[in-house]
Amino acid sequence: MYTQCYRGISKDWDACASKFIALVREEMARKNVTIESRTVELCCAKHGFLRCVYLAGWLKCRKEEAIFISRMADTLSNIRVYSTRCASLDTNICTNSAKNTDPVSMPVVLSILIIWYILS
Repeated sequence: MYTQCYRGISKDWDACASKFIALVREEMARKNVTIESRTVELCCAKHGFLRCVYLAGWLKCRKEEAIFISRMADTLSNIRVYSTRCASLDTNICTNSAKNTDPVSMPVVLSILIIWYILS
């Protein structure tokens, strides 16, 4: 049931995951960082990954499939970043970070604009 959805977003998933893993590695390599700062950066990377996957699923899958894919992404992201503080983090903090841009954002925006233009 979800196989076709995953096939449709697999390239997007890979791009989202690659960015997420790179951000986690980059953060873990930083020296002299407070635990608070590190937690925020890791949680922002996780939120960016989840948002990236959700947007890909939202565009290419049915709602039920997109929700399943998002839940799967959340579970898998806990392997790299697990913190109960991530759930309560104000994600507005994350959007101010230039390095947390998700690779699917521009294609998503472009797709929405094209669809809007065609339907107008």
